[in-house]
Amino acid sequence: METLASLAHAVTESLELSEVLDRVAHAATELLPDSSARIWVMEGERLVLRAEHGPHGAPQSGFKGALAVGEGLTGRVAATGEILIVEDVADDPGTINREWMRQQGYVSFIGIPLSVRGRLLSVLALLTRHRHDFDDEQVALLTAFGSHAAIAVEHARLYKEAKDTRDFLEAMTENSADAIITTDTHGRFTYFSSGAQDMFGYRAHEIMGHRVADYYRGGIDEAQAVMTQLRAEGKIRNRELGFRAKDGRWVETSASISLMQDPNGQVLGSLGVVRDITDRKKAEAAQREAEELRTITTLATTTAHEINNPLLVVKGRLEMLEPRLPEDSTERKWIEQSLIACARIQEMVARMQRIARVQYLEGESRSLPRLFDLRKASDTEESPGTPPPPASPKSR
Repeated sequence: METLASLAHAVTESLELSEVLDRVAHAATELLPDSSARIWVMEGERLVLRAEHGPHGAPQSGFKGALAVGEGLTGRVAATGEILIVEDVADDPGTINREWMRQQGYVSFIGIPLSVRGRLLSVLALLTRHRHDFDDEQVALLTAFGSHAAIAVEHARLYKEAKDTRDFLEAMTENSADAIITTDTHGRFTYFSSGAQDMFGYRAHEIMGHRVADYYRGGIDEAQAVMTQLRAEGKIRNRELGFRAKDGRWVETSASISLMQDPNGQVLGSLGVVRDITDRKKAEAAQREAEELRTITTLATTTAHEINNPLLVVKGRLEMLEPRLPEDSTERKWIEQSLIACARIQEMVARMQRIARVQYLEGESRSLPRLFDLRKASDTEESPGTPPPPASPKSR
């Protein structure tokens, strides 16, 4: 029993699956001297040879290193979930790799299922080069060892799964262009991905432990509003936040945030996936400016037309009246002053036209309207039915 305890302790000293399998195979040969041990691991629907120990030759051509459940002696152990003892493998019709076994001189076989909570993990297969009668004590010893070995393999398997998952998540977060950020329950940074470092310019060690509120445009008030919404809804999608970068500029972002909880529902912190939308916000601002410009242009077009047409009528009538009045009369001076005022109004409209004119150039955005040549509205358009002003007597 001391040997069993020592070997059981040895196989549980590591959490690396490959190392645990090697230790199980090695320990099994100590329990059954002069034997060779192999560990066949369940991978999907197949048993795959993953570890071996003891005197054996290299597998020959045609050696099967993967078996279906039920195939061969090892596959039979997997199918039944029970220990299998074969005193002479040459006499058993289910023997696989028969020629290799013959060349190696193997005679007897014992297969032990390594299971945890009724789920088969692997099969420990032992072969001896002499006919071996397995007594009850040896079977009990190997069975007890198999139970310890199964637990060690399960722990190693779970550790490998957790490690693979962690490595996958780390690779995913470190290669994501988006910023992935976690905070604790006090709102302090606990993780700052490579994408976050590239987006905001801070290195992870520069920002760890700092309050996220210190980097929001809205400060603590905005951080409290985010947390209030998060606790009420459980998660936030595409909330726009201004985040201060290392160079002092504000990065416009869209953040999706969720609470991190343990299996008991205890809140551990928050996880945020943040996307830089600065370029999008600039494009939206440019679009708004274009809309405003279109509005101004349309207003200028309408205004020029509405002012110039009646102005032409007024100016025409004044020019008709001017030569009919004595040159030194007060009324004539009023008309001259009115004509000067008309000219000033025309100049103001022309200036407005120049400011509002939109040039449509090749290759520029087609969202802007085509050229509005507002001079046509003031220089050539006249109100219908308006006669041209008569020439003054001086010009006749």
